[in-house]
Amino acid sequence: MLEISLFSIFAIVGVLTGIMVITQKNSVISALFLIINIFSIAGLYLLLNAQFLAVVQVIVYAGAIMVLFLFVLMLLNLKNEVEFKHKIKKSVVNLSIVLGLTLVLEFVLLYLKSPIKNNITNIGTIEHIGKVLYTDYSLPFLSIGFLLISATIGAILLAKRDI
Repeated sequence: MLEISLFSIFAIVGVLTGIMVITQKNSVISALFLIINIFSIAGLYLLLNAQFLAVVQVIVYAGAIMVLFLFVLMLLNLKNEVEFKHKIKKSVVNLSIVLGLTLVLEFVLLYLKSPIKNNITNIGTIEHIGKVLYTDYSLPFLSIGFLLISATIGAILLAKRDI
């Protein structure tokens, strides 16, 4: 019951912040809603027992990409943005659609139990991912490492053409 409640909370927050991302006229506020959305997706990953994906989601997307995105938005200095005018009729219709979809989702989750049970408990842990990465996929992992090093060296050489 706790998992269903947490899933419902994370799903509702994810859907609502996703809607707020695309309906906001102010891009900085939209980016802040996107950060909240990223955290709710990380919570869903935790419920799926994929701790590594949740941590990577928070560190890479919320920590790095969104901070850079906010810096770019603030450097653009958008002074004359048009104010978003809320119409009461649109808001009521949108709210009723979201609440209706939430009620349908709750009905499906609570009353239609899924017969599929996930008995694999350690498939999303860092220990399992590291074990598989360094045993079964060691050659592709090393190949990607060499590819990234060569791309970094190429980017440095292109940036320093005068040398």
